[in-house]
Amino acid sequence: MCAGEDMKLKLATGKKIYLAAITTLFLTNLMPAQAYVDNYTPIAPKDKTKRFKLKTVVSEGLKKDQVLPIGPGQMHLVDSKEGEPQLIIEGKDKSGKNWRFQKPYAGLGTTFLLADLDKNGKDDIILMQATGGCGLAPMYCMTILTFDKMQKPFVFEFFGYYNWDEVANDEKPKKPFAYCDDILDLNGDGKAEIVLTQLSSNENKGKYHSFWTTTMYSCTDSRWKQLPAYNGNKLPLQVRYTIKPNLKVLPSAPANITPCHDLSSLPESKWKTAILNLYKRGGDNQLMQMILDGKKRTVATGNGGVYLFDERHETFEIISLDSPKFDDVLEEVARDKASIRYLPSSVPTEMPPYMFAK
Repeated sequence: MCAGEDMKLKLATGKKIYLAAITTLFLTNLMPAQAYVDNYTPIAPKDKTKRFKLKTVVSEGLKKDQVLPIGPGQMHLVDSKEGEPQLIIEGKDKSGKNWRFQKPYAGLGTTFLLADLDKNGKDDIILMQATGGCGLAPMYCMTILTFDKMQKPFVFEFFGYYNWDEVANDEKPKKPFAYCDDILDLNGDGKAEIVLTQLSSNENKGKYHSFWTTTMYSCTDSRWKQLPAYNGNKLPLQVRYTIKPNLKVLPSAPANITPCHDLSSLPESKWKTAILNLYKRGGDNQLMQMILDGKKRTVATGNGGVYLFDERHETFEIISLDSPKFDDVLEEVARDKASIRYLPSSVPTEMPPYMFAK
């Protein structure tokens, strides 16, 4: 994915859909996208030094189908009917119930890290996976498996721009610790804050304008919440995309700006339960179709991860929309006209980021 092309984001049917790229976002001579993000992310210099210590993970042998330890579980690869290997991470919670997480393994590169991000005494798992994006397209997918006090997992995922120590990329890292510029401890409480940056745009009187949008999340007992403000400014922060570096925060969000995805797990009052009457997986160049809560939706997913939690059987499963099993489970639920519990997307036209089948 490079300048002049539509941005291809690999999304959850294992297929690809195309998001129209605004040509004004691209300059003739591109520097690496990470440099652009640095030049447009209004984080105070003193805060950039507050990087959270992360443990490196040995993944040597993973591609040879070995079962390897990772945090509170173990990981291995399995073949997929669509040809793309699936990364499986599995273990047991404190009650003895099995859990399993699965998503495609990024052949372009997956880096594994560990850290107790919410300071609850349980190591959380961080995956950094290359997307193949270049120029201003998101280059990485960050997936975080957090564990509550019962050692039951939850997931947080976002496509964006991240920068971490190269030592962590080795299948057998030479150092036990590494740091990521986007995982910080801003207030010194021992809990991590995640800095997320994405491109936004708006249209005003026939003219398109582009902005870098920055938001931040913190985690308490495995659940993420968007922070309300940073450095006296309400989050998310918008910075106008200009030819030269720009860290000037706009006093308020521009009208009609692209909605910012709120990936918080949010309080129970925000979740809904509804009958899934139809689920139709997407084909080539086709989007998914859903009828949920009596409303028909043509589904897109944006820059945030979409996950299905399947609690119908003995093993609790967390399944990425990129995995073939995601479609299989939702088609079963729709055939049974069963209900699912879901968190509505902050962008109404898009798929719920979290769905539970029980």
